[in-house]
Amino acid sequence: MLDINMIELGKTEGQSIGEIEEISSKDIAIIGMAAKLPEANSIDEFWENMRNGLDCVKEFPDSRKQDADRYINFKYGGINGVKYRAGAYLDEIDKFDCRFFNISPKEASLMDPNQRMFLETAWEAIEDSGYGSKGIEGSETGVYLGYVSGLEYKQFVSEVEPSSAMASIPGNIAAIIAGRVSYMLDLRGPSIIVDTACSSSLVAVHMACMGLRNGDCEMAIAGSVKLSLLPLHTGEKFGIESEDGRTRAFDDSSDGTGMGEGVVAVLLKPLSKAVRDGDRIYAVIKGSAANQDGRSIGLTAPNAAAQERVILKAWKDAGIDPETITYIETHGTGTKLGDPIEIEGITKAFRRYTDKKQFCAVGALKTNIGHLDNASGIAGMVRAVLALGKKEIPPILHFERPNRKINFAESPLYINKVLSPWNTAGFPRRCGVSAFGLSGTNCHVILEEPPTNTEMVDRYDEGIKVLTLSARSPEALRKLIAGYKKMAKEDDGQLLEDICYTATTGRGHYEYRLALMLKDKEDFKVKINKIADSDITSSSENWVFYGECKGTESNDNSRIAEKMLRQFTEEGKKNEVLLSEILKLYVDGASLDWEEMYRGENRKKAGVPVYPFERTRCWLEIPENPVKTQKQAEPLEDKANSNTDIKTDCDEKDDEVINILLKGRENGIYTNTEMITAKVWAEALGYSEIDICEDFYELGGDSIIASTIANMLSKEIGAVISSADILEYTTIEELADYLDQEYGKEASDKRSFTYIEPVEKREYYPASSAQKRLFVLGQLKEIDTCYNMPGAMIIEGNLDRNRFEEAFKTLVKRHETLRTSFMTINGEIVQVVKDSIDFEVEYLRPELINQSEEETIRDLMEDFVRPFDLGTAPLLKVGLAELGKDRHIMMFDMHHIISDGTSMAILVREIIELYNGKTLPTLRIQYRDFSEWQNRMLHSETIKKQEEYWLKRFAGEIPLLDMPCDYPRPAVKSFAGDKLDFVIDKELTSEANRLARETGTTLYMVLLAAYNILLSKYSNQEDIIVGSPIAGRPHADLENIIGMFVNALPMRNCVKADQSFSDFLNTVKQCALEAYENQDYQFEMLVEKLNVEVKPGRSPIFDVAFVLQNMNMPKMEIDGLKFIPLRDEAKISKSDLTVLATEDEEKITLVFEYCTKLFTPQTIERLARDYIKILKVVTLDRKVQIQDIELLDSEEKNRMISKIQNAEDISSKLIDEDFGDI
Repeated sequence: MLDINMIELGKTEGQSIGEIEEISSKDIAIIGMAAKLPEANSIDEFWENMRNGLDCVKEFPDSRKQDADRYINFKYGGINGVKYRAGAYLDEIDKFDCRFFNISPKEASLMDPNQRMFLETAWEAIEDSGYGSKGIEGSETGVYLGYVSGLEYKQFVSEVEPSSAMASIPGNIAAIIAGRVSYMLDLRGPSIIVDTACSSSLVAVHMACMGLRNGDCEMAIAGSVKLSLLPLHTGEKFGIESEDGRTRAFDDSSDGTGMGEGVVAVLLKPLSKAVRDGDRIYAVIKGSAANQDGRSIGLTAPNAAAQERVILKAWKDAGIDPETITYIETHGTGTKLGDPIEIEGITKAFRRYTDKKQFCAVGALKTNIGHLDNASGIAGMVRAVLALGKKEIPPILHFERPNRKINFAESPLYINKVLSPWNTAGFPRRCGVSAFGLSGTNCHVILEEPPTNTEMVDRYDEGIKVLTLSARSPEALRKLIAGYKKMAKEDDGQLLEDICYTATTGRGHYEYRLALMLKDKEDFKVKINKIADSDITSSSENWVFYGECKGTESNDNSRIAEKMLRQFTEEGKKNEVLLSEILKLYVDGASLDWEEMYRGENRKKAGVPVYPFERTRCWLEIPENPVKTQKQAEPLEDKANSNTDIKTDCDEKDDEVINILLKGRENGIYTNTEMITAKVWAEALGYSEIDICEDFYELGGDSIIASTIANMLSKEIGAVISSADILEYTTIEELADYLDQEYGKEASDKRSFTYIEPVEKREYYPASSAQKRLFVLGQLKEIDTCYNMPGAMIIEGNLDRNRFEEAFKTLVKRHETLRTSFMTINGEIVQVVKDSIDFEVEYLRPELINQSEEETIRDLMEDFVRPFDLGTAPLLKVGLAELGKDRHIMMFDMHHIISDGTSMAILVREIIELYNGKTLPTLRIQYRDFSEWQNRMLHSETIKKQEEYWLKRFAGEIPLLDMPCDYPRPAVKSFAGDKLDFVIDKELTSEANRLARETGTTLYMVLLAAYNILLSKYSNQEDIIVGSPIAGRPHADLENIIGMFVNALPMRNCVKADQSFSDFLNTVKQCALEAYENQDYQFEMLVEKLNVEVKPGRSPIFDVAFVLQNMNMPKMEIDGLKFIPLRDEAKISKSDLTVLATEDEEKITLVFEYCTKLFTPQTIERLARDYIKILKVVTLDRKVQIQDIELLDSEEKNRMISKIQNAEDISSKLIDEDFGDI
């Protein structure tokens, strides 16, 4: 039982701030809130709906019904008889502000709308708290999200646009909803998804409070999102649904709960720190608790005793008198079983401490907006918080007569049917919020109104005030001005000083900037109204400053402005002439620390308008007419006819057109090259309008998209454009200008683009350059299975073996490489393509007794992977083994001569699509056509020029990397290898990406630069060569062909000790861009041309490699089957050391693949630790000199020094320890 002596009866009243801190170390302040709920796009609109008792249940919105109908028609071939459930819906879930978050529209259209909407709402909550701009970046802030997966958007993507299924993976993983917020804002606290069914979001709040109390984080975002993508009325019921979609909580006519949608985010902070920092406090979380029903009358049935216990635990945690709880926001589902049990639990809890009757009001948000499932708890909490702040209790709806099983007259509770003032007997207003999960997990939170006496000195400042407003576009800036105009009209009593303080320090400063000089609140009202009704771009007033700063800010201007701001502040903030100069620099792009203007003042964060997002449609475009599969009716043509401004023939979609609006030049005149470039960017990135000065990276571009754009542009303008060009010239204006300059040269100097045309049928065809190299290597006995490319996937579900085998037979017919063998004719290596072959899947019967599944799979793979005979097709094996009921392992193995990493992904994707009955588009060309084209191209002028580049790059002596090894190098090169995995955590991954963005490089370049430094430190050499593979698919025609296209680029860099990392990174960038520019020259040609003497046990030119992959092969689900990829565990290493880095949204996984004949696992672990240490140093200080990057920390140095007796040997011994020789 709760010890009544522990309860603090309203102690916070009238006490000083020091006392508040003393007694409320556990109290948590809610300092920011944002929500989108039915019929409400803001917190203020939501409260008005609550006050007015608005019933938000309605029919499914027509705007959303169109998308749902289109999907159903696409999948099932018609929408006859389709009905949607009534519910409390959001009007729009298809829109998102891509530009603000630097996400391309294409990527956004592949993202789950739950993820997009929570990202925007979390940002609004942060701004609402006054911690926008950089106020929260890099902080120990956690993200706790209550979320339950339903019908997932990724299912739409995989069915409608399967080619984008892999690209859509990050945007459709539930954990990344929280992770993306942390990633975008560089938050270093926990990022957690909570799924306890209906109580998820309130449990997330509880966990966030625990995290704040125990020091896991210093602030926390708690929130939830619930959307119903396809709310079909099927007639089937789970048992708790209301007949008409409305919830009649506690009413005798209740028949269940209705459904609703919404997204909510709150920002939490310890109360004492919130008061200290002048935060605006909505309410205080005094305490919270969570528990489980345990065994009850049924798995999903509620438990009154458990609900009573969780309320008692929350009271105890809060340390309050239960009689001071005068309102409870109930779970209130309106079910015959649940309502009486909930009232019973509350009543029993109260009766332990009081016999008073009907002193506590009962509310139920579900009567207004239905059941938001996982988001219901936090939505109810927001309603309770607003009620505390407004000192009003909103009405419950649909209540006519009490449930006959509930005796309210004898209970502590009463139903609040009308809007009522919330009065107390002198103690602070307090309330409880409940959420009870279908999972049996219960949660209760105790809220209290914010402290009124914070002893914050709010003195009037006689100096000039500065109000700054900024946005990413003129339209958004105008909306922001309108928001301030509305705030000025309402006049909520906030000080102008606090408004200006929050606007300057708690908001971002973007490209379009406005600054006002103000005297007092009345002056603010007059001026904000004036600019709201005028053209700010042409204002002649001396108190208004406007500018557009699209380029990089000037550090010199920023330093000048900072110095002037300090002077202005020190002189009492009255020098209008000086302030005018400061604001001119600000609107021109100067970066200012506005906190300097308020140093020494006790300012409070005010409630000012949040950023007005410019949302545009980001939704998967579903064809109007259904595209049928072989399992359905005859295929229907997908017609896409529309008007156009600029027509494209990319990917031979003659009917498809792209509408693009160009911006960025006052006269509105653009060159033909700019228009062509803009059209390609628009299609690749998904934009309908683009500014020619906008940066590729800020538009959401990356190295993968750069490759796509390069291929598309090559077709459009008839020249070979490389991805390096896109990465170097990062605006449309710059890229178009570069292309125009290239075309200004002599015709013979142009790099002509030609389509790869199909060749006539012959007995044999020339092998490609890479195939020739692999054929020669394949004749060596020691190679064995080194150039096999095995893969394996677990298949869960009822697998149809006949469909499975037919899918592979169709794949073999589709790709000629799978029917290709190799031989030599007249000394030339050639490929022979058979018209047809007998292909069968090998069915295996594993021994499942006395061993784990992991051991079984390992044994299966060891037996399955065998050397190929390159003279016999197919060079593909497929095996299937049953591991258990509805659980198989699919194994496949291809020789590298017909495959590469991209090909393996194509194989898996197409097998799944073929198994699912998809009709794949016909391939225009085959690998033999590429091989013919490449062999002709290798004798062209273009390749001769590329050869000149590489020969110049490798002129003189070629360095041999001398890494310290644990074992003597074998005389014959060994391929015996192993792998060790390491992870670069979220924080360091975020910093590495930030470094890449801010230096105009890529993550690959940052990681490669650090790898070069690691190798230099260990080898004590400056001249380092690292091999790096490149996809080698320069044409869009090759993107879906299975075959060996990869080329190796030897990246040669000089690591100078006296060079700063930023300078070295720029060197690595230039080397990489030049290598990309000359990537068509084959590595084996360079080896032959250089006539390199290969040392015993070595490889030609380089012995170490680096690979960056953007994503591992993902899980895929279709037609009741789940495909789960397994990692290749082959004990092979083709180089002495290869680092394979895989990037996802939150972290980078490193696989160190090493030769076990040279290194021990301990040495590789040391290398990996030192690599990560280098990354930490250079991301912390990019100006650090390479010689100052130390691999030994001070503790290691001291330990070594203590071991060394001879002081003269210290230096050399340290070097030895650094390289792992001791």
